[in-house]
Order: sequence, then structure tokens, then C-alpha cells
Amino acid sequence: MIHVIIDFKVEQHQIKKALKLIEELVLGIQTNEPDTHYYHSFEDEDYPGRFTHVMAFKDEAAQQLHQESAYCRKFVERLYPMCIEEPLVRTVHLVASRTTPTDK
Repeated sequence: MIHVIIDFKVEQHQIKKALKLIEELVLGIQTNEPDTHYYHSFEDEDYPGRFTHVMAFKDEAAQQLHQESAYCRKFVERLYPMCIEEPLVRTVHLVASRTTPTDK
């Protein structure tokens, strides 16, 4: 499994637009990516406009499908110009985990 974390911060006046783009992206993922195990978007409570996206792909093919999708390209093309600095993309390795049956 491939785990990726992306951190980015958008300009304050762009937050509503960014939230709409995130909703559209996640809808595309839900509809078209059965091998994306999860995709979570978080906004920092203390710093509005600072986001963290956390995702897991079954394999490289699933990650490639995601990256090459029209909705992902649209997201990147529209979101990145709103960002204060270049988003930070990191591939990470799971060390330990705990999950619960609820999704909150």
C-alpha cells in the first residue's frame, strides 16, 4: 500500500473556493477509484485555510489512476495558484495504526 500526505495553505480569501474544489475531488475519487483505500481532507482548526490530505492507494496503478484523472488534474490546476507556497507532498510508510468501526 502507498500512503501519501499533502500539506498546503491557501490564501484566506480563497478558502471557500478551495473547499468546493476539495468536495469535487473527493466525489471523483469516491466514484472512480475503488483501489484508493481512503482519502481524507483535514482543515486545521487553529489556522483556517491550512489543509492536510491523507490518502492510501492499493498499489502504484491505483496511485497513477488517481494522479492522471481529469478531476485530480483540475484540482491541481485550480488549487495550486491559490496556495501561499508550493504544497508539500510526502510519501510515508505506516509504522503502526489503530482504527475504529466509526468514521468521524
